[in-house]
Amino acid sequence: VLGTGLFSAPDKKTKQDFSHISLPEQGMDMEVVIGNLETRFLKQALERAGGSKVKASKLLGLSSRAFRYRLRKYNLESFVNDN
Repeated sequence: VLGTGLFSAPDKKTKQDFSHISLPEQGMDMEVVIGNLETRFLKQALERAGGSKVKASKLLGLSSRAFRYRLRKYNLESFVNDN
């Protein structure tokens, strides 16, 4: 289970510690897990950025192109504030 602040690093170059996360005994669908994680972070970044794609992409350390790709991939365009 991912907790609050799990990915709180001072900058993009700081390595994250994932040693407490392990593969479940029964296995998992990694594509689904990663998709859920990306969706969660995209939504949180957009919330913190007030719907601004530019600010949200910076929070996630993504280029604007990569950010827009993920918004389309996960059908999250409705979370963007175009005003």
